[in-house]
Amino acid sequence: MNASIEDNIAFFLPKDQDKLRKVVRICCLDSDISLFSDGLKTEIGERGVNLSGGQKSRLCLARALYADADIYLLDDPLSSSDAKISKKIFEGLTLALKGKTVLLATHSLKQLAQTDKILFLQDGKMKHFADFKEISALESQFFDSLTLTEKDQKESERQEDSSKSLDNKNTEKKYVLNEEEQTSYSDIATYKDFGQTVGWGIVFLYIVLLVLSTGASVAAPLWLAHISAIPPELQTSSSFYIYVSMDVGYILLFGISCLLTCSTFLCRSFDWS
Repeated sequence: MNASIEDNIAFFLPKDQDKLRKVVRICCLDSDISLFSDGLKTEIGERGVNLSGGQKSRLCLARALYADADIYLLDDPLSSSDAKISKKIFEGLTLALKGKTVLLATHSLKQLAQTDKILFLQDGKMKHFADFKEISALESQFFDSLTLTEKDQKESERQEDSSKSLDNKNTEKKYVLNEEEQTSYSDIATYKDFGQTVGWGIVFLYIVLLVLSTGASVAAPLWLAHISAIPPELQTSSSFYIYVSMDVGYILLFGISCLLTCSTFLCRSFDWS
């Protein structure tokens, strides 16, 4: 989300600085954060634009650790990190998540070798459920191909993360501020194109319906306030019926205008005229 690094890790939970530093250290984010002049207060841009792929995945992992849940579902969280960092993080996770239930989806042989049990799937069905030694013997051909694929993938991802990290200092500030300051308005040409596309008659009808529905929505509470001020003995049923009619009229008019808009765009999209 568009907030500081510590806000993204705490994710609306109470902030504990000791706990924050611990999960940052476990996820090997401390060296990355040191590159930012604002540290944990550094703002993260939309979709993590100022973070590399590995940094984003480790930030999400830090958020999960900070939540201190009982059950963790981890979908290959270290796939975007190089071998050295992955090893260090996995060792930290092993200690931090001791005593918790962890379901880990991974293609890393080193991580698989340190798990208690492995569920091997093929064609969407369970084929084996055993420890690493037994499954590696049964699926030796698969594990041999996995070793070669893992080496190529780690090398390409390491180069990508290294090049992205060099640009962090130049792209670390004012992401949230810029988003708040950006404003835009539709010029008259936009409305002209819209009118020519759907037809000016439809536009006029839509405006009339919109004005009437808005008027009914405003008049209803004003009328209710008016009849509420009248003494009970002077009130008539017709006043109540008028109020109900305004509410019903608003719903109908607004519904018709929405239906008109949707049907117009559908007809134009499929050339139904």
